[in-house]
Amino acid sequence: MVSNGNASELYAGGGASLSGVISESDYYNGATAIFPSANVGVKFGALAIEGFFRKGTLSNDHQGFKIDLDTNQFGFMLRLSPEEWLDMNLGGHWTMVEGSSSVYNGQVLTGLVNRTYSSVILGMGFNIPLSNQLRVRTDMNFYSGKEIFSLFQFDISVVYSFLTF
Repeated sequence: MVSNGNASELYAGGGASLSGVISESDYYNGATAIFPSANVGVKFGALAIEGFFRKGTLSNDHQGFKIDLDTNQFGFMLRLSPEEWLDMNLGGHWTMVEGSSSVYNGQVLTGLVNRTYSSVILGMGFNIPLSNQLRVRTDMNFYSGKEIFSLFQFDISVVYSFLTF
């Protein structure tokens, strides 16, 4: 169990997320991007509650069209740390998606996605302390949503505990 002598802490940080879309629609399936991310959370012993935000564009090529999915992602998750170096993640996630396409043979795709999806976060990660206040985390999370839009993300972030109590 985590035992740094502090019962609770507030932390914040940033990082990058490699995202990939899993979808029944070939227009979106396989769209990928690397997003910047921002995290803030509060930790009580081995349990943390964390909020995050990511913004970026997922891209996919399909039948000559370049499809872009502009996204704003935000969510909350619980992090359970049975060991100092291990996190298990469960939470809720919302993605606002607006699709657009390039022109191919004088045509533009219409009717692309323009809505908000909610999903459940399931995942795990590794927590590498660099000091008492600074740590690097890697997470592999699956965002299980509707059949048209789910995400798999690999995150790496650096977080700093700025207040302990």
